[in-house]
Amino acid sequence: MTKVVAIIQARMGSTRLPNKVLTDLADRPVLSWVVRAARSIRGVDEVVIATSTAAADDSIADWCQSHDVACFRGSELDVLSRFAGAATAHDADIVVRITGDCPFFDPAVGAQTLMLLQRSGADYACNNDPATWPDGLDCEVVRADVLATAEREATRPSEREHVMPFIRNRRGRFQIETLHNSIPGLAAE
Repeated sequence: MTKVVAIIQARMGSTRLPNKVLTDLADRPVLSWVVRAARSIRGVDEVVIATSTAAADDSIADWCQSHDVACFRGSELDVLSRFAGAATAHDADIVVRITGDCPFFDPAVGAQTLMLLQRSGADYACNNDPATWPDGLDCEVVRADVLATAEREATRPSEREHVMPFIRNRRGRFQIETLHNSIPGLAAE
């Protein structure tokens, strides 16, 4: 059986809005809304928060523990290694990547992106390359073995920091599919 793990990347060190993932939105932290959406994606077996080992992110780990949410801690700057570590630690076959600062993420969009990967047999599927969806609905799905390859081979700092560029920039090597929004003009410009 294929195990699908939604991994939510979250940290407290935002420069534009510090502590945003634990900021209250309608009496709940932003991260709570994202976890709720991730758990609602049809086909997802487990939800994991991937945060850093930095002391500033201890509050995220504490929140996860008190809310029964799995938490993986890894490098603050090498987010690719953090994701790959979380995928390995939770025996993922497929990873759904979501960011922890998008409280309005739509689980139906996540399910469609996951289904696109599964039905097409792709290595990677996303809805943001090119961007046709509004900000906050970004979703990327990757096979764990492909994520592990990226983790082993990626050398550029941008590939380590942003997780998926190594894969997205090698369309000749990996089968990549994009979920396009059928309503034009909704993507941020």
